[in-house]
Amino acid sequence: IGFGGLLSNIPEAGLALTALESLLAHHDAGQLAVIAAKLHCAPDVHAIKEALALALPSVQSQMENLAVDMGYTPGVLALFYKVAIGSGIAPLVIFMGVGAMTDFGPLLANPRTLLLGAAAQFGIFATVLGALTLNYFGLIS
Repeated sequence: IGFGGLLSNIPEAGLALTALESLLAHHDAGQLAVIAAKLHCAPDVHAIKEALALALPSVQSQMENLAVDMGYTPGVLALFYKVAIGSGIAPLVIFMGVGAMTDFGPLLANPRTLLLGAAAQFGIFATVLGALTLNYFGLIS
């Protein structure tokens, strides 16, 4: 976490910026005018940010795609956030990985504990499936 915090604060590197944030940081008047015209606001960075905050998620996605079409790319940390954290897969992988490391440690020392390790892993797997099922039916979110 600390290393990611350091990386995201390196000046002018843009590692944590999305493509649209990179476009806004470069202050290119022509590109800002195109974005402002799509959002129906003044071609000013602050006005564009305010319009984006009020825009629908679909409009925000369109503006992000437009920034990519203009040649801007998201930073490495922004991509990591979108893929791992934004999709929700990172907590599941960490949860199951830690479970595998702690539950199967005794198995290496004493192979008779295979059933205990397997039961623990099944419990973790059943918990993940249960959480996904509850989310699917709208009981939790």
